[in-house]
Amino acid sequence: GFKQHVSRPTHIAGGILDLVLTAENTCDSLDITDLVVDSDTGTTSDHHLVSFLLPQEFTEPITSNYETIYYRETAKIDIEVFRQDLALEINRVNVSSVEKATDDFISILGAVLEQHAPLKKTTIKSNVNPWWNQRCREARNKRRKAERQYLKNKCRETSDLYREARIDAAIIINQERN
Repeated sequence: GFKQHVSRPTHIAGGILDLVLTAENTCDSLDITDLVVDSDTGTTSDHHLVSFLLPQEFTEPITSNYETIYYRETAKIDIEVFRQDLALEINRVNVSSVEKATDDFISILGAVLEQHAPLKKTTIKSNVNPWWNQRCREARNKRRKAERQYLKNKCRETSDLYREARIDAAIIINQERN
């Protein structure tokens, strides 16, 4: 059931038309305080203003199901062109001290890397399953690796490995879920 907190008329013609309800069960109910029915609303409404306070006991922060990740597509770098560009820039390193040379080299390497594999940003859905852990990830990755090997070379051996990896992954994931 519910508990009605408004006890005065909320309409100019009388009667309680505006409600403030909370759960009747004390463990689920919110503690409503300072409830006021004010006839002076400052508007042309025929309803009175109902105001009240709620407790601010929000223990869990509101979290997003998405996270932003940054990455570089390093696999797409043409290594020979990268080496040539790095070799051209490396001549600019200031060798007056080891610290300065190291700083210059890191700066140049970062600039050439940014040129060949710029930093990209994407938003992905976060893992919202609290039971999903490293063990599940490893089992899934092993299964995917076995699947790729089977698709590349469809023979009895890779088929058996893929079947075993599927069964192992299912067992591990079900164990963690339950």
